[in-house]
Amino acid sequence: MIVVVIIVILTGIAIMAGNSARSVARDNQRISDMQLFQLKLEAYHDQNNKYPATLPVLAPVYISTLPADPLPSQSYHYVPLEFKNNSTSCGVNYHLGADLENNNAVLQKAADGINTAVFSVCSGNDFTLVPSRTYDVVSPSVFQH
Repeated sequence: MIVVVIIVILTGIAIMAGNSARSVARDNQRISDMQLFQLKLEAYHDQNNKYPATLPVLAPVYISTLPADPLPSQSYHYVPLEFKNNSTSCGVNYHLGADLENNNAVLQKAADGINTAVFSVCSGNDFTLVPSRTYDVVSPSVFQH
């Protein structure tokens, strides 16, 4: 009986460790996808002098297949930014994010420095970040304004 209890406890620990490893692997995939999107967004910007209105515009010219979040219930967040009160400048910068599962992951919080007095979302709507669980990136030029 004691042997059975010990086996059950060890099995439970192994299952918990496996779930944690899978969530870390999914978070690593999300971060890798964000880096890939950054590279492809810069290639798009180099040829078009602006960032796209949506990520699907990148396929198939800049990226063969758009990466999707490893969990079907989640998705990546892409928001083109414009200079505030200037609708003709849509796509001058962007905000890109992914919701991470692992609270112990190293988070990049570059988007915290966006000057909201200068930039707004192209649609005119505000956007909010989820600081405890989001990996955020912005276009390199967003801090030059």
